[in-house]
Amino acid sequence: IDDSEEAKLQSYWTFPFRELRLSMIVSGVTKHVVLPYTSSSLYDLIADNTYRPTTLGRSTWRSLVVWSSLQRYCNKEGFNINAHKFARVRIGLVANEQNDCSTPDSMIGFGMARHGMSNSCGNYANNNPDNGRKNLFAFGYIMA
Repeated sequence: IDDSEEAKLQSYWTFPFRELRLSMIVSGVTKHVVLPYTSSSLYDLIADNTYRPTTLGRSTWRSLVVWSSLQRYCNKEGFNINAHKFARVRIGLVANEQNDCSTPDSMIGFGMARHGMSNSCGNYANNNPDNGRKNLFAFGYIMA
């Protein structure tokens, strides 16, 4: 397997795990974090679109992306974060400039989506983020 190409291996559907190693490569710099979570497979964890919180913390998520930026509030993290039409992240964190999670304009993670944004993995930040506006594309690895 060429490790520079996107792929979902059979283990996505079948491999049970107790932790995930999340890795991102941005501008040639690779960063990793370990996310403790138990599931029968990654598919079983995310396929039903149910939000499942995690507790890595804002600074740990930011450590995945060099020069990352986020808005200061909300900081909702986990699997299947859906914030209306404003942001969706399969695995990661969303943040907002208001002290709620209703209209987040920044995120770090895997499987990101937002109206007008084409970056599916990495860091996106708009509307008063703490380290300036960003649209940092990453190549991501999720390993059990």
